[in-house]
Amino acid sequence: MELRDKKLRIFRLSRNAEDWVVYRQLRNSIKTSLRAAESNFVRNQIEEYKGNSRSMWKVIRGCLPSKDSEKPVYQKDHKKLANEFNEYFASVGKIAADKVKRLAEVNNIQIYCFTTCKTPIFS
Repeated sequence: MELRDKKLRIFRLSRNAEDWVVYRQLRNSIKTSLRAAESNFVRNQIEEYKGNSRSMWKVIRGCLPSKDSEKPVYQKDHKKLANEFNEYFASVGKIAADKVKRLAEVNNIQIYCFTTCKTPIFS
């Protein structure tokens, strides 16, 4: 791992593709070794506790990812939060239309209304 870290520092200084390949190979081999060691450890633990189901399940649960028990908490009143979202999403179209109109005016481009009329909205 020290050699891997050293090779990463060398790559960061040189930005040489060959240094990156050496670092990446070391990184991948270390990761593979760690995974194999963890797998062997768990396998040995399960084998050791073969007759004790409680301890065996404790080892198995340790291997499983844990769920996040905390859900996001909003400090605001839910109705107030819903209204704020509603105001934001209701205003998106108007804000976008205003920006398009300003861009068109700055760049001297005519915008046509295709739904109700066939003439420019502004000149």
